[in-house]
Amino acid sequence: MNFRPLAAIIFAFVASAAFAQAPPDVQRIEVEGLRIHTADEVRLKMETHVGRPFSRETLDRDIRRLFATGWFADVRRSERSIETGPGAAVVVLEVLENDVLREIRYVGNRHFDDSEVSAGAILKTGEYFAPWKVKLDADRIRDKYLEDGYAWVKITPTESSTGRGATVTFTVREGPRVHVGSIEFHGNVGLSDSELGKAMQSKDTTIWNILSRPDFKAAQLDDDLKSLVGFARGEGYLDAKVFTRELVWTPDKKGVDIHIQIEEGIRYVVDGVEIQGARLFSVNDLYKNLRVRPGEPFALRNLDRDEQYIVDRYRERAYIDVDASPVPRYLAERGHVKLTWKITEGEKVYVGRIDFVGNHRTKEKVLRREMLLLPGEEFNKILLDVAMDRLKGLHYFEPTNPQLYGRAWGPVRDPEIVVEVLPGQEKDERDLLIHVQEGRTGNLQFGGTYSDAGGIAGKLAVTQNNFDLFDLPKSLTELFTGEAFAGAGQIARIDLQPGLRRSRYEASFTEPWVLDYPISMTLAGTYYDENFFFYRERRVGGSIDFGHRWDEFVPILPGKLDEEITHTFFGHILQGISYAAVHIPAYFFFDDHVVHGYSVAGFWKRDYAIAVGYRFARINILDIGLTAPNDVFAVAGINYLSSVTFHASVDRRNSRVFPSQGFVSNVSYEYAGYPFGGDFDFWKIGYRHQAFSTLWTRKDGGKIIFETDLRGGFAQEHYYSENLPIFERYYAGGDTLRGLEYRTVSPKERGNPIGGNIQVLASAEVTFPIIRPELFGRDVDVLRGAFFTDWGTVVAHTRDFGDFRWSVGFGVRLQIPLGPQIIPVTVDFGFPLRKQEDDRRQTVHIGFDFGF
Repeated sequence: MNFRPLAAIIFAFVASAAFAQAPPDVQRIEVEGLRIHTADEVRLKMETHVGRPFSRETLDRDIRRLFATGWFADVRRSERSIETGPGAAVVVLEVLENDVLREIRYVGNRHFDDSEVSAGAILKTGEYFAPWKVKLDADRIRDKYLEDGYAWVKITPTESSTGRGATVTFTVREGPRVHVGSIEFHGNVGLSDSELGKAMQSKDTTIWNILSRPDFKAAQLDDDLKSLVGFARGEGYLDAKVFTRELVWTPDKKGVDIHIQIEEGIRYVVDGVEIQGARLFSVNDLYKNLRVRPGEPFALRNLDRDEQYIVDRYRERAYIDVDASPVPRYLAERGHVKLTWKITEGEKVYVGRIDFVGNHRTKEKVLRREMLLLPGEEFNKILLDVAMDRLKGLHYFEPTNPQLYGRAWGPVRDPEIVVEVLPGQEKDERDLLIHVQEGRTGNLQFGGTYSDAGGIAGKLAVTQNNFDLFDLPKSLTELFTGEAFAGAGQIARIDLQPGLRRSRYEASFTEPWVLDYPISMTLAGTYYDENFFFYRERRVGGSIDFGHRWDEFVPILPGKLDEEITHTFFGHILQGISYAAVHIPAYFFFDDHVVHGYSVAGFWKRDYAIAVGYRFARINILDIGLTAPNDVFAVAGINYLSSVTFHASVDRRNSRVFPSQGFVSNVSYEYAGYPFGGDFDFWKIGYRHQAFSTLWTRKDGGKIIFETDLRGGFAQEHYYSENLPIFERYYAGGDTLRGLEYRTVSPKERGNPIGGNIQVLASAEVTFPIIRPELFGRDVDVLRGAFFTDWGTVVAHTRDFGDFRWSVGFGVRLQIPLGPQIIPVTVDFGFPLRKQEDDRRQTVHIGFDFGF
């Protein structure tokens, strides 16, 4: 059979079909609506070109691409686009161009100036105007005002366009700034108003903040309602509901009273607790320190604490992969729960490698010596936390990149230190990768000081807390940028204080690890010049001190005084004094006090330091008045002093800058003269104990703090010296006994103070916040009030101990913000209730210390 005619027919059919389906070529591309750009500029942005086959998919991509340039508010294909064949296609685009934004105006803004309003703006002059950005900026400005309490603010944007470009005007109607008057809770029975108030960020107006009344912030109130629900459930009210009942505005719209409805529901109670999976510890050992027990409320807050307690017990023993899960079973009787702890212990883990990242300036050995964990040792999570606290305490670092937080092991405790835990070479090993970011460690201050003792003085102080004596600069750039003389963890300081009555100049150098041993060495040189009542003292000297500090962590659970202390007396008497004077009253009468840190076993292991030092001084007594005491003439001219001093201290304060809890104690013994040389033979014993306690924490976080300060000193001449030199005796008054003049509390000769051999001083002070605004992202007690009482004496012999002075008074503590610096100013008004006839009164005591 001949198939040729059939094949020809099929070929002709396929060819004609293919020809019919071939897309037409693009004949031309037209763009309508252009005012700013040319058609050629638009065509260059397109894949569709003249002479190429037309494609709907390609044209759709072109439209999206043109819209993404920001040139246009709208781009679409015109209905006049023609697709014809077999000739060609004509593509017609209709566009609506965005104008170039020439100007942004703000009208009516008084609270914020133009630069503050425009901070963070999406709209930018010189860029193409996009209408959708206007609404975003209007919302941004509104939120900015709402954050500062302008609840009635309205932002109206208007747009205008000329041949030169677009102008956007934001008209601001600020309205009054709204302050919160009162916050009232309704319906709460088991939860007190004070507890609920502490759970909120919004605060009401009280006598403590009447001068800086809190702003009303609607967004913050919404967050507070969620926090109140969380707080109620944390106390065991699992079905609690919280909502705003009413906002009562004042007639002038400047104030609002917030009424919050609390629906507590039933408080859930624990019927039984079971612990499953515990092998390392006995069930009773874990159970005895749990807070959620049978008969107790099923409080989620305590449940979280118990979970952390169990996990920490295991991680302290290197079981860092432990999982402790509370599984509640709700019983048929409503409000009753049976709790089961399911513990998966995992395996013991050891430390592999320890590496640091980001310390381009600080030497690695400076960081490694702060680590309490070493490779090959058991992975003790508690010791790791303490090591991180030690690294943070160096104050070398600034917050790291927040992107690292997601890689951190567990919650980020401090933004300065981020710890990654990675698999080690062995199955039971974990490597530590510690991220840090170098910050500024140098400090330059210049300004002034004033005190009762020294009067007015200038101040210039230079400190480098991460000094390296042998890191010489390779260029001037390194010297001025701080890259030189830095990185070894040493401390160098120069302090110049020239004054009218007293001048002091000092330079010091501290090596905290001598030859890489945990022994510190401090070298210091001083020049001192002061005018007293009837003579002038010039002192030039130097000192060298060696010390050692213990600050290993001793985990102590919050609670009352350890029972161990009741079985000891000597060596722990200062604990009992502090506890009796401060902590017992606070524990029973105030709501925000935790007594801890008095374990006899742990007392000598944490923040305890000892030191031994030698000092040598050349003392010149000159410009002696004719009526000066005989003891001044006895030391007229040049004298030499040589002594050795032993120090011991323990510091359990929660902060060394602004302590609100804990105590610090110091005891010292100084021996001068034979066999160390010098012109005087004597010895001194000194003691000081300061205790701090938070009596109450207000809703805004401000703390009412009770402080006690006990000081004692005893000095005695020996060998060839008949008397203690007048410039080494004790004096009181001024800052140490307010209400009396500086150095006036002392034995006297012809009415002039000559100092004593024995000093006993005590003071008690209560301080409270008055004005506490938010500055630099944190709340600052700009103004604190104080009530105090001082008591004490300085005598020559124990038989004179009847001459005690006593004063009371009040004062203020100011922290004046000056840029990023805070200037502390202290003003006290003291009134002596008991004094000696020849004591000189001084009612006002002022002190300040500022720098730039």
